[in-house]
Formats: sequence, structure tokens, C-alpha cells
Amino acid sequence: MTEYTIGLCDTTGPLEKMLARLDAGETAARSRVHLGIAWIAMALRFPSRAREHLKLVDPRAVAGAADIRVRYHHVAACVAKDMGDVDTLRREHAAWLEAAWSHGAGAVAGAYYNGAKYFSVRPAGRSARKHRSRAARGESRGVGTPKNARKQRPLCATS
Repeated sequence: MTEYTIGLCDTTGPLEKMLARLDAGETAARSRVHLGIAWIAMALRFPSRAREHLKLVDPRAVAGAADIRVRYHHVAACVAKDMGDVDTLRREHAAWLEAAWSHGAGAVAGAYYNGAKYFSVRPAGRSARKHRSRAARGESRGVGTPKNARKQRPLCATS
């Protein structure tokens, strides 16, 4: 993102070069690099390019690492939003939120806040209101958590 901001034209070039050097068997590393490229493409509003890199993420890496799972579903939800695919947005946001519960309170809060933003720009206003409300109630701090959610400490101290 810094490269883009300062005007360099090939923002993913270093990641593409890294990808070329990685062995085909390094599925987690290759998946993380593809996710990095997809995230940059998504942030720069190139959803088609982001989607192509998401297709190259190994499903075993998504299943095996919470950070990869969270990032994958985050980028996929944003791509669906940018492409105007509300059904996929809902499905990917649900998967993102589920992955976030096992990753921590910050990931859960991010999924709720960003989800509300994503649903606000498409004809899914009720979903946006629901996620803003859940984020405001602090559900990322353990209120109404799924049974498989990791124990969380409060985001802020209360007395």
C-alpha cells in the first residue's frame, strides 16, 4: 500500500517475485503470498485480480491456519461486495465471522465492523444494521459467542 501511495506502479511485484521463488510444496507460504496479493488488489479496487489470487489459495492452508482462514474470507467478502454479489457476500461474511471467533476479539470486531460497511453499500441494509448493533454491544468480547470460540479477555478494563 505504501508503494501505491508514493506512486510506484508495481505494488505487488516483490510478492510476485517471492511467489516465483517458493517451492510448490510450500502450500501455507504460497497461500499467504496469494492472500497478500489478493488483499492489495482488493484494497486498490481490482476485485477480478483479487478473485484470481483467491482461487490459487490452497484449501488445506485455509483449513489449517486461523490467520489464513480469516484473511481469505475477509478478502472474499470484499470481492463479493465489489462485484455486487450479495449472496456470496453473506456466505463469505458468515465464514469470515466464524473464522474470526477462533482468531481473537480483534478479528471478530473487524469482521463485524467491516461487514457492516460492506453490507451498507449493497442492498443488504438489514444485515448492516444487525452487524453494527452486534459490534456496538461488544459481542467480540464474548457476549453470545459460539461454543467453539476461544476464551477472550475484555477489550477494555471495566471497574
